[in-house]
Amino acid sequence: MMVYQMKKIILLPAFILMVAAQLYFPLRLVLDSETILDTGKPYKFRTASVYPLSPVQGSYILLTYYDNVVQVDSTSEWTQNEAIYVGLRVDSAGFAAIDYVSKEIPQPNTDYVKAFVDYVIEDSLSSSLVIRYPFNRFYLEATPKSADRPVYPYPQTDSTTITYATITVKAGEAIITDVLVNDISIKTQ
Repeated sequence: MMVYQMKKIILLPAFILMVAAQLYFPLRLVLDSETILDTGKPYKFRTASVYPLSPVQGSYILLTYYDNVVQVDSTSEWTQNEAIYVGLRVDSAGFAAIDYVSKEIPQPNTDYVKAFVDYVIEDSLSSSLVIRYPFNRFYLEATPKSADRPVYPYPQTDSTTITYATITVKAGEAIITDVLVNDISIKTQ
Protein backbone atom coordinates (compact mmCIF):
# COMPACT_ATOMS: atom_id res chain seq x y z
CA MET A 1 0.00 0.00 0.00
CA MET A 2 2.84 2.36 0.82
CA VAL A 3 4.47 1.84 -2.62
CA TYR A 4 1.21 2.73 -4.38
CA GLN A 5 0.94 6.01 -2.45
CA MET A 6 4.57 6.86 -3.24
CA LYS A 7 3.97 6.29 -6.97
CA LYS A 8 0.84 8.42 -6.79
CA ILE A 9 2.76 11.24 -5.07
CA ILE A 10 5.42 11.16 -7.81
CA LEU A 11 3.17 10.59 -10.82
CA LEU A 12 0.61 13.31 -10.13
CA PRO A 13 3.12 16.22 -10.10
CA ALA A 14 4.92 14.71 -13.11
CA PHE A 15 1.62 14.53 -15.00
CA ILE A 16 0.74 18.12 -14.09
CA LEU A 17 4.20 19.28 -15.21
CA MET A 18 3.84 17.44 -18.54
CA VAL A 19 0.41 19.01 -19.19
CA ALA A 20 1.74 22.47 -18.30
CA ALA A 21 4.67 22.06 -20.71
CA GLN A 22 2.35 20.90 -23.50
CA LEU A 23 0.20 23.98 -23.02
CA TYR A 24 3.04 26.47 -22.49
CA PHE A 25 4.92 26.03 -25.77
CA PRO A 26 1.99 26.40 -28.22
CA LEU A 27 0.59 29.32 -26.22
CA ARG A 28 4.01 31.00 -26.19
CA LEU A 29 4.28 30.59 -29.97
CA VAL A 30 0.85 32.14 -30.51
CA LEU A 31 1.57 35.05 -28.14
CA ASP A 32 4.93 35.74 -29.79
CA SER A 33 3.28 35.75 -33.23
CA GLU A 34 0.54 38.09 -32.05
CA THR A 35 3.16 40.44 -30.59
CA ILE A 36 4.98 40.57 -33.93
CA LEU A 37 1.72 41.25 -35.78
CA ASP A 38 0.61 43.94 -33.31
CA THR A 39 3.88 45.83 -32.85
CA GLY A 40 6.01 44.94 -35.89
CA LYS A 41 6.56 46.98 -39.03
CA PRO A 42 4.92 45.83 -42.30
CA TYR A 43 7.01 45.50 -45.46
CA LYS A 44 6.06 44.64 -49.01
CA PHE A 45 8.39 42.00 -50.49
CA ARG A 46 8.19 41.61 -54.29
CA THR A 47 7.76 37.96 -55.19
CA ALA A 48 9.38 36.55 -58.28
CA SER A 49 6.88 33.74 -58.61
CA VAL A 50 4.12 31.91 -56.83
CA TYR A 51 3.50 28.20 -57.20
CA PRO A 52 0.55 26.17 -55.91
CA LEU A 53 1.83 23.07 -54.11
CA SER A 54 0.99 19.82 -52.35
CA PRO A 55 -2.63 19.44 -51.32
CA VAL A 56 -1.42 16.70 -48.96
CA GLN A 57 0.37 19.30 -46.80
CA GLY A 58 -2.51 21.76 -47.01
CA SER A 59 -3.23 24.61 -49.36
CA TYR A 60 -0.27 26.92 -49.54
CA ILE A 61 1.73 28.83 -52.08
CA LEU A 62 5.49 28.86 -52.24
CA LEU A 63 7.04 32.29 -52.59
CA THR A 64 10.40 33.31 -54.00
CA TYR A 65 11.61 36.88 -53.75
CA TYR A 66 13.12 39.33 -56.23
CA ASP A 67 15.42 41.08 -53.81
CA ASN A 68 17.44 38.16 -52.50
CA VAL A 69 20.94 38.86 -53.86
CA VAL A 70 23.42 41.18 -52.19
CA GLN A 71 26.94 42.18 -53.21
CA VAL A 72 29.71 41.51 -50.67
CA ASP A 73 33.38 42.46 -50.59
CA SER A 74 34.58 38.88 -50.29
CA THR A 75 32.89 35.51 -50.27
CA SER A 76 35.58 33.88 -48.14
CA GLU A 77 33.84 34.79 -44.86
CA TRP A 78 30.41 33.44 -45.89
CA THR A 79 29.28 29.81 -46.09
CA GLN A 80 26.21 28.13 -47.54
CA ASN A 81 23.28 27.63 -45.08
CA GLU A 82 24.87 30.04 -42.59
CA ALA A 83 22.42 32.07 -40.50
CA ILE A 84 22.65 35.79 -41.24
CA TYR A 85 20.78 39.00 -40.47
CA VAL A 86 19.38 41.05 -43.33
CA GLY A 87 18.85 44.76 -42.68
CA LEU A 88 15.82 46.16 -44.46
CA ARG A 89 14.94 49.46 -46.08
CA VAL A 90 12.16 50.61 -48.40
CA ASP A 91 13.12 51.27 -52.02
CA SER A 92 11.75 54.06 -54.23
CA ALA A 93 8.83 51.86 -55.38
CA GLY A 94 7.77 51.14 -51.79
CA PHE A 95 9.07 47.56 -51.62
CA ALA A 96 11.47 46.01 -49.14
CA ALA A 97 15.12 46.05 -50.18
CA ILE A 98 18.30 44.73 -48.61
CA ASP A 99 20.20 47.44 -46.79
CA TYR A 100 23.01 45.22 -45.47
CA VAL A 101 23.83 41.69 -44.32
CA SER A 102 25.57 40.81 -41.08
CA LYS A 103 26.62 37.82 -39.03
CA GLU A 104 25.91 39.77 -35.85
CA ILE A 105 22.50 40.74 -34.49
CA PRO A 106 21.83 44.36 -35.56
CA GLN A 107 20.94 47.21 -33.22
CA PRO A 108 17.54 46.81 -31.49
CA ASN A 109 15.92 49.82 -33.16
CA THR A 110 16.63 48.68 -36.74
CA ASP A 111 14.44 46.52 -38.97
CA TYR A 112 16.01 43.21 -39.92
CA VAL A 113 15.12 39.57 -40.48
CA LYS A 114 17.03 36.43 -39.76
CA ALA A 115 17.75 34.54 -42.99
CA PHE A 116 20.24 32.08 -44.45
CA VAL A 117 22.92 32.12 -47.13
CA ASP A 118 21.49 30.03 -49.94
CA TYR A 119 24.46 30.33 -52.31
CA VAL A 120 27.80 32.08 -52.38
CA ILE A 121 28.65 33.36 -55.85
CA GLU A 122 32.08 34.58 -56.84
CA ASP A 123 33.17 35.30 -60.36
CA SER A 124 35.55 37.68 -62.09
CA LEU A 125 33.04 40.54 -61.92
CA SER A 126 31.62 40.40 -58.41
CA SER A 127 31.07 38.53 -55.18
CA SER A 128 27.53 38.08 -53.93
CA LEU A 129 25.26 36.10 -51.65
CA VAL A 130 21.90 34.64 -52.56
CA ILE A 131 19.67 34.88 -49.50
CA ARG A 132 17.01 32.35 -48.49
CA TYR A 133 14.28 33.94 -46.42
CA PRO A 134 12.53 31.62 -43.95
CA PHE A 135 9.09 33.08 -44.75
CA ASN A 136 8.47 31.38 -48.06
CA ARG A 137 5.13 29.60 -47.49
CA PHE A 138 1.77 31.30 -47.27
CA TYR A 139 -0.96 28.96 -46.08
CA LEU A 140 -4.46 29.49 -47.43
CA GLU A 141 -7.72 28.79 -45.69
CA ALA A 142 -9.29 25.47 -46.57
CA THR A 143 -12.10 25.66 -49.11
CA PRO A 144 -14.97 23.23 -49.53
CA LYS A 145 -14.44 20.49 -52.14
CA SER A 146 -17.28 21.96 -54.19
CA ALA A 147 -15.57 25.34 -54.47
CA ASP A 148 -14.19 25.64 -57.96
CA ARG A 149 -11.52 28.16 -57.12
CA PRO A 150 -7.97 28.04 -58.47
CA VAL A 151 -5.27 28.48 -55.84
CA TYR A 152 -3.40 31.00 -57.96
CA PRO A 153 -5.46 32.31 -60.87
CA TYR A 154 -2.90 34.71 -62.35
CA PRO A 155 -0.41 33.62 -65.00
CA GLN A 156 3.20 34.26 -64.02
CA THR A 157 4.19 34.85 -67.63
CA ASP A 158 2.46 38.25 -67.59
CA SER A 159 5.21 40.77 -66.89
CA THR A 160 2.69 43.48 -65.96
CA THR A 161 1.45 41.47 -62.96
CA ILE A 162 2.88 42.78 -59.69
CA THR A 163 2.91 40.18 -56.95
CA TYR A 164 4.12 40.86 -53.43
CA ALA A 165 3.83 39.51 -49.93
CA THR A 166 3.11 41.74 -46.96
CA ILE A 167 5.38 40.68 -44.14
CA THR A 168 5.41 42.06 -40.62
CA VAL A 169 8.91 42.30 -39.13
CA LYS A 170 10.07 42.72 -35.54
CA ALA A 171 13.45 41.95 -33.95
CA GLY A 172 14.55 39.53 -36.65
CA GLU A 173 11.29 37.59 -36.78
CA ALA A 174 8.83 37.86 -39.66
CA ILE A 175 5.29 36.72 -40.40
CA ILE A 176 3.57 36.73 -43.80
CA THR A 177 0.20 38.43 -43.45
CA ASP A 178 -0.99 38.36 -47.05
CA VAL A 179 -0.03 37.88 -50.69
CA LEU A 180 -1.33 40.42 -53.18
CA VAL A 181 -1.55 40.30 -56.95
CA ASN A 182 -1.97 43.72 -58.56
CA ASP A 183 -2.94 45.02 -55.09
CA ILE A 184 -5.73 42.42 -54.70
CA SER A 185 -5.41 40.01 -51.79
CA ILE A 186 -5.10 36.37 -52.74
CA LYS A 187 -7.41 35.63 -49.78
CA THR A 188 -10.30 37.22 -51.67
CA GLN A 189 -9.79 35.13 -54.81
